[in-house]
Amino acid sequence: MEAIKKELSLYLGLKLQLEAERDRMRQLHSKIVYGGIMLKDTPGGKGWSKDKLGQSVERLIDMEREHLETFCKLEERIIRVETWYNSLPDGIYKAALYWHYINGTSWLMTQRKLGNHKSSDALRVGVDYLIHKYKDSF
Repeated sequence: MEAIKKELSLYLGLKLQLEAERDRMRQLHSKIVYGGIMLKDTPGGKGWSKDKLGQSVERLIDMEREHLETFCKLEERIIRVETWYNSLPDGIYKAALYWHYINGTSWLMTQRKLGNHKSSDALRVGVDYLIHKYKDSF
């Protein structure tokens, strides 16, 4: 159950990190493409990996591979949380789980958003029960 709560708590950060990785990959890819275009028509292009520019492009390609691996791992974790969340039955506790863990609001703000007559503590306990009940499908 703690592993689920940890993943849920990290969800918002993972989404932001995924976007940052996506931006880094775009930047790296554009640098690689630019470097490749620059090298394409240079004299002695066959031995381009031996000069500094060619080595820099190789390092950029390696960095892009590393970022792609990180990106895929982050994406897998996010999909796992979203799949688990979507498998939960609809109800007030699922909505509370969404607002607190996925949107990052406090329990009090979650209670106010839902306009429920339950206290924020009652919502927290209900969400804990929901997580405990469906932890095996995570």
